[in-house]
Amino acid sequence: MPARPKPLFYETAKCVALYMDPNVRLQLYFRCPQFRTVHRSQTLRIKDLKVRPENFEIDGTIYKLGVITQYTNKPNRSLVTLSNSGGGLQWDLDVYGLPIETRNETRNMPDDNEQVAILQRQIKILEEKLRNKELQPDDIKRIKIKIEVARWEIERLQTRISKSPPPYRNYLQMTVRTGEDIQLERVVYEKQLKLTREYIEKRIFSNGNIQARNLQIGGDRYTNDLVDLIENGSVQPDVEPLFRYAPQGDKVKPLLSIREGCLEVGELKVTGNVTNAVISLQKVLSTAVPLKQLRTVNQQFPDDPIIKTSQLVLIVGCWPFTVLSSCPNNRTHFEGTYVFNNQFTNVVKKWMESNIIVGTYYSIGFHEVCFVEELFAKFRKLPGAQSGENKETRLTRFPESIIIPMINDTELNIYFNGPNKEEREYCRTRFIVKMKWQPRGYARAV
Repeated sequence: MPARPKPLFYETAKCVALYMDPNVRLQLYFRCPQFRTVHRSQTLRIKDLKVRPENFEIDGTIYKLGVITQYTNKPNRSLVTLSNSGGGLQWDLDVYGLPIETRNETRNMPDDNEQVAILQRQIKILEEKLRNKELQPDDIKRIKIKIEVARWEIERLQTRISKSPPPYRNYLQMTVRTGEDIQLERVVYEKQLKLTREYIEKRIFSNGNIQARNLQIGGDRYTNDLVDLIENGSVQPDVEPLFRYAPQGDKVKPLLSIREGCLEVGELKVTGNVTNAVISLQKVLSTAVPLKQLRTVNQQFPDDPIIKTSQLVLIVGCWPFTVLSSCPNNRTHFEGTYVFNNQFTNVVKKWMESNIIVGTYYSIGFHEVCFVEELFAKFRKLPGAQSGENKETRLTRFPESIIIPMINDTELNIYFNGPNKEEREYCRTRFIVKMKWQPRGYARAV
């Protein structure tokens, strides 16, 4: 069978595509049929890929799919206009604009008439609050918005109760935003939001290999109270399993519908549950290239190769010293810590009883040298501890290395200095305390 003819520019286009802005390249792929073969054959290189609950972002361009509402017989309510301008709602609606999930999944929900009565009572209470002359302007604005939200829901409920045709229609809207530039595409809302989102993901991400220098999974802010939220059983009914606080197991689907083994990532930032993030990556991440860095909050870490093989695990925030008793990786850095005597003793005792291998390296950032000295004073008081130096500290401003004997002919070396150029990429404090397991005799007591 003769080979399929190729465009004259094919080889040149392949080279150009490799270095092209990924968003421009995607537009060419969608609009130029002759470019599709080129696009599929070359790795899509992305500097910053951010996957949030409500959207995903490729090198500064945000893609968001949502459900919007448009009145057919009058201008939109201000609340509807505001929701539409934000890209629409992130859950499915019925023809009346009411969430489908609340009817299908929550058996204890009141019926529509009861809900209308509840909302009317809420409006009366809010209107009473507005009569308070001591309210601040922001409080007044907040209450008025709550009243409008309640009235909008009453209108939709009453339309459903009367089974009248609603004076509005719902649409699926795709918003593509780059800075101030916004592109909108709307289609009739006929398929579930989830199915449409998966279709769009497959069109963008399932055509070949993808390299992401930086990958973020989760919102832009870290969930520092994640452990408390899990323990308190916080519920997120309208949130995709990937972004929920607690581990979701098999409910988590492969990230962005990327093909198996076709994703390479340099640095991974997880602002929420790392177990869910790892599950989403297990099939799509290439095993040939380990992560350079995993950055996340302290939590219960799964025993997973993606975490274990990462060159560095960075725990953001300031945590009690006890978190060092179960580090997720042999190279773990903590942005900050605080120490209590009993915590310190228990952690070091666990280290002494554990078979920690040579090369294990934990580090902690400190802003002030006085706090480093407090930590070192605790290490010096440990049984068998000696003050010494090693080849890494000998010619530095702070040459002391505390030596603590460990099992299996190993020793723990503790020392500190200012972060070097490489360390400043992940350590933004003035000082970095280093705790390294070395063969017995690596450091010399003085």
